[in-house]
Amino acid sequence: MNNREYLLENADAPIRYILTKSPELIPDVVKNSEVTEWLRRLKNWAEQYEWCGIGGKMGGDIHGSDDRRYVNIIGKCFILGMNKSIADFDSIMRIYLNALDRQMKNPSGADPSFWQIYKFRDYETLMAAYYPFMGYHDEEPVRYIAGKRINYVYEFTRQKRYDIYRSDAKYPGTKKEWLPYVVDPVLYRDGNIMLASFEDYILYAGIYEHADDETKQKIETIVEWIYDERYNEISGGYCYYMPDDPRYKAKRINNKLHLADISGEPGNKRSHFGFLFTCFILSHFKASRNAKWFNEAIQYLEQYKTEEGRYKFPPDLILDKPDMHAWAGHLNAGENKKKKQYREILSTYWMERILDNLK
Repeated sequence: MNNREYLLENADAPIRYILTKSPELIPDVVKNSEVTEWLRRLKNWAEQYEWCGIGGKMGGDIHGSDDRRYVNIIGKCFILGMNKSIADFDSIMRIYLNALDRQMKNPSGADPSFWQIYKFRDYETLMAAYYPFMGYHDEEPVRYIAGKRINYVYEFTRQKRYDIYRSDAKYPGTKKEWLPYVVDPVLYRDGNIMLASFEDYILYAGIYEHADDETKQKIETIVEWIYDERYNEISGGYCYYMPDDPRYKAKRINNKLHLADISGEPGNKRSHFGFLFTCFILSHFKASRNAKWFNEAIQYLEQYKTEEGRYKFPPDLILDKPDMHAWAGHLNAGENKKKKQYREILSTYWMERILDNLK
């Protein structure tokens, strides 16, 4: 029995549905207790902010690590296999897509304010990051946001530059220790940040199979940029942004995709925060095949292969706890945690998805 057959025989409905996309499994999927709970949260968030529209805030509580945040709700829905084919999910998503459509049709000119930066990052990139994975790649606002994020980031990464800071600038009111890590305002002059966040790479991974050859090559260039050794010299959060406007102090807004330190003994907890999901996202790109970090990451995961050919990762690699980023701490795909095989099923499932992308 290969690993796919093992999962289809032993896993609960969400994992079996994700692997097969069989419509017959949908009734069982939506009855799953985790699916029910996270759909409830997604619906509640949508209803709370349904009033948002042109010229106003699209919503609050978008980013952050606790479970009331939109990014963790939508991320968990993706991990649970929610997609356009599931009517209960799609009916909620129409509220979000309508809001994105209003956002797309309400363009604004260059504005050096933090509001503009947050508007484009929170109310576009973070909102749409998982949508291509969920079957919404052909929706007009999703195509618009994906195209914009690809083109902006490509224009920077194609230069193979890593000098992103303006340590020479004097920013009034900014803490002295922040000054070496203030990102050059040239890289977000009109509010659109030219540095890719983790959510950008999620967006690129989901849109990749639907993109034309030119767009795929742009994405590959963006991915290649993170595998250069100079990328490691950039601060983990890219750090502090400040528009060229004396009214503002610096703020930390955007985070880079972190290539974890996987040196040391298996079980090194430093490497495990978001590590598995990072491997999954990067496995979608050709640039990862020859990248030293990625190949070492796969070797790292292979250490947990069992005699039967399945996988059993340490618990901190497949965390599922409240109030954590979905990609780091909500990795259970609807599996019953009381099952004896829980850790083996979940570990084998994630590794199966990663290896399937690499075929």
